[in-house]
Amino acid sequence: MSNPKYKNYKKVFIIQQETWYYKTCESLLAGSENKEPIPLSIKVRLDSPEGGCVGEVTFIWDFAFNTIEVKACHDSWHIILGSLPDLVNIMQDIMPDDSWKGEEKRIPSIKEFASMLKSMGYEDLTERMAPLDTGKTIYDILLETGSSGYDTWDTEFDAGVTVSCDTSLYVKESDAYEKFVVELIQKIPARQTSEINLVAEWSKVIRKNALVLKNFMELFWGCTYTDDDFVLAWIKEFQLLLSGHAPESMYGMFYELAKQLNKV
Repeated sequence: MSNPKYKNYKKVFIIQQETWYYKTCESLLAGSENKEPIPLSIKVRLDSPEGGCVGEVTFIWDFAFNTIEVKACHDSWHIILGSLPDLVNIMQDIMPDDSWKGEEKRIPSIKEFASMLKSMGYEDLTERMAPLDTGKTIYDILLETGSSGYDTWDTEFDAGVTVSCDTSLYVKESDAYEKFVVELIQKIPARQTSEINLVAEWSKVIRKNALVLKNFMELFWGCTYTDDDFVLAWIKEFQLLLSGHAPESMYGMFYELAKQLNKV
């Protein structure tokens, strides 16, 4: 990033049509007289570590004319040109003017464009699951209902995590496995959808704690994953750990890890 003023800013993008609020608007418009479709687009920007953002630019797909329209406010262009030259380069690469040859290059799909952004260090901040807004965690719901367990579901990745926990055990001298389970499920926001099912924000908690979890993977497993593979790997890992598939001697270590996690 050429401008030192923005060296600590994070390059991010949002795929508009994959957000939960886009899908909500789409549903509302389907029943209205306004049948004009919402344009497919990706927003790109720089996020400040202190909050807020600068340099926002929107790429809008027009498949009818095989073009990608670029929109930005007047006060964003100096940041885009000065600190995000890769955005200019990517547009030059994907949209060469070959019309004089009688040829027309297909514009990339939104998924393909997102992959290009990821390869240049942009982080996907698309909110695919609506906030649960219950203020409750899996543990809170277990205490409230007196249940001993639930099948929980992360809707972003269509992945399930089964949780079994006798909440009365935590007031006694629990073993490392039980302490790990209770500590972890106190960090996962959830909403009850049936007598045996919860929607839980596993992916959001994993993303919020990505640094802690990546350091753990590198230290104890000697490897790590990137982006969506990383989140899905930890959802699967938590499923295995909650099912008791790790040696008992390792649950003390996983309990300490769970204590470091922050709620979303």
